[in-house]
Amino acid sequence: MRILIALSVTAALLGCAQLPNKRPPVNLMSTFDEAQARELIKAGTGIVSGTAFLRQNGGGVVTCAGSKVTILPATKYSSERLSVIYGDFLSTGKTSFASAFSLKHQPQQFDPDPPGYYAATKSTTCDAQGNFLLEDIQDGDYFVVTNVTWTVRSIQGGTLATKVTIKNSRSPKLIMTIN
Repeated sequence: MRILIALSVTAALLGCAQLPNKRPPVNLMSTFDEAQARELIKAGTGIVSGTAFLRQNGGGVVTCAGSKVTILPATKYSSERLSVIYGDFLSTGKTSFASAFSLKHQPQQFDPDPPGYYAATKSTTCDAQGNFLLEDIQDGDYFVVTNVTWTVRSIQGGTLATKVTIKNSRSPKLIMTIN
């Protein structure tokens, strides 16, 4: 009887135990071509400008003020990688969103995860109104990614991502939010 009680208590405790919330790495089919990515991110004459914000449940607006905005070439590797994180938003032309809670507690890992992927980017910081300006960008297709978060008992908001095309050194002004 004591053994049965001990086993029941042990099983109950194990059921309550929190295991690490770590997802296995996603194996990407595309290979990262560092030379191609570095060539695409070289200085050009293009400009990408925009604003990023989210609306809170109560109606308040929170911008990306002080957050990093990153632009990276839309290569086959980055397209596959961002599709895993944000879903298949690439063909919709809309901004995609990942909640801060899910990113904080379950960061996605990739295999391969080459260090050159992170180096083949350019970044800036959102101003106090949530505006950003990325300069010296070549013509081509890119992804723009930023965070809009705030804290009310926990981190809320998340990451916004969109695809942009620069043609003749111009791109449309981006409005990154959830429609």
